[in-house]
Amino acid sequence: MKAGHAFCRIHVEDLVNTLMASMNNPHPGQVYNLADDEAAPSHEVIAYAARLLGRDPPPLVRFEDANLAPITLSFYSDNKRVSNGKIKRDLGIKLKYPNYRLGLEECLAIEKFYADKGEQPPWSVQVGPEFYGNITS
Repeated sequence: MKAGHAFCRIHVEDLVNTLMASMNNPHPGQVYNLADDEAAPSHEVIAYAARLLGRDPPPLVRFEDANLAPITLSFYSDNKRVSNGKIKRDLGIKLKYPNYRLGLEECLAIEKFYADKGEQPPWSVQVGPEFYGNITS
């Protein structure tokens, strides 16, 4: 955990909708930040995801005590807070998942949908039986 560190995310559905809106209403040369409405620290996102799965969040480790790879250290060297106002103004975007909580809840709902049918989601990766079927009701 690094105090004050936060970054934005975006649900794939919102990303695709924004790309489609940009292609349907092109503004050549414009650059858009694709992000949800709420930058958040990684530990909050991980803790929320763990609670959704009925698990305890992993213990926090102080940034100074973490044994991080160089690429991870570079990631934590700055914040990734961006404004998505331009996609809303120029492209008329209204995010379906304006924060990580709504996005994670939808991801879990879709996972449960497939699990209830006894199927794996079409995008799932075969990483081992220990990961499949571990969704709590």
